[in-house]
Amino acid sequence: MEKIIKEAKNGNREAVLHLYEKNKKRIYFICDFLMENEEQTDFVFEDVFEQVWKNLAQKNIQSEEEFKDLCIHIAIKLCKNKYFISNPHQLKEQKPDIKETIEIKEMESNLDFNKICSSLQSLNKETRFVLKSYLCSDFSCRQLKETLNVDEMIIEDYIQYCFQTIDECTQFKSVILKQEKEPFQSTNQKCIETIETLTKKESGFKKIFIVPILLVCLIASYFVLKDDSVYYADINIKDYGQIVVQLDSKQAPETVDNFVSLAQSGFYDGLTFHRIMDGFMMQGGDPNGDGTGGSSQTIKGEFSANGVDNEISHIRGTISMARSSDYNSASSQFFIVQSDSTFLDGQYAAFGTVLSGMDIVDEICEKANPIDDNGSIEKSEQPVIESIQIRKE
Repeated sequence: MEKIIKEAKNGNREAVLHLYEKNKKRIYFICDFLMENEEQTDFVFEDVFEQVWKNLAQKNIQSEEEFKDLCIHIAIKLCKNKYFISNPHQLKEQKPDIKETIEIKEMESNLDFNKICSSLQSLNKETRFVLKSYLCSDFSCRQLKETLNVDEMIIEDYIQYCFQTIDECTQFKSVILKQEKEPFQSTNQKCIETIETLTKKESGFKKIFIVPILLVCLIASYFVLKDDSVYYADINIKDYGQIVVQLDSKQAPETVDNFVSLAQSGFYDGLTFHRIMDGFMMQGGDPNGDGTGGSSQTIKGEFSANGVDNEISHIRGTISMARSSDYNSASSQFFIVQSDSTFLDGQYAAFGTVLSGMDIVDEICEKANPIDDNGSIEKSEQPVIESIQIRKE
């Protein structure tokens, strides 16, 4: 592991500032290039580094190059979620229309950035975003596949259909990879103040990066729960619609922070509801799709049986965390209560309430065909979570 990365993980202020200063212009440019909106660029840029510090301990980052890739991955992922906020799964999963080929009459050797931006505007929204994501990063199509949650072959199709030759694409990419942009003073200052706040207490900051489970607890107290903002989760389910959930950070702060972090990183995109019991609940968020999987870390169970006061009752519309017999085993799996199930109170970490979309929950539960008494659903019939979009107000 490079010394600078090791020092940053240990909470060294100079190391953390070095990594931020070295990458800020590039990341701000990527956000600005993808968002095409100054106000949204600032918002996403701040969220990027919030997520970077949270992920540094969880990811096996060994070098500054890997740190840069982490920043770019998170930046593109968050831009995608914001850019397609009304439908985060909007990216096409088919070949783009051949009419969308970029029209450039003369590929002069002095092709400049403004000319490139002008030519890209002729593409539709989905095509433009995929192509821009490829051009502004040095990711391969395979790497970008994981970032955009779009099939690798589809990304290659976008490139092939939008450029007449590989040389044209290479020229575009070489120009764009040289671009950087200084964040606005207010945005830059906010990020630096965040770093200063975290690194003032060096021992605490070390614990954040040495022990991943404390990362959620301690950084959440600054980033996610630092004000009175209310978080909302828009759960988009393929062929059904959107369920809007209000999250309760006061009753279950660690649970909400874990859920928000996973959703913002795109963890839930493409996962399913694997367990459905009509008259009870629907459960999802398992990468294995069978109730055996989860994310890379577990969190403390925020319920009374585990010594945590949580007044949210498991009534119709409550969202709560699934777990094993171990009170502190919850990770990514969650369930939405269809019918009042107060017998779960004090035993499971409820963390929010459905504001709209219970008709969707009812429809899914009524249509479900469990293959056993536990509510297990055949994988081919499991409702798909296209995305979970996080908002705060």
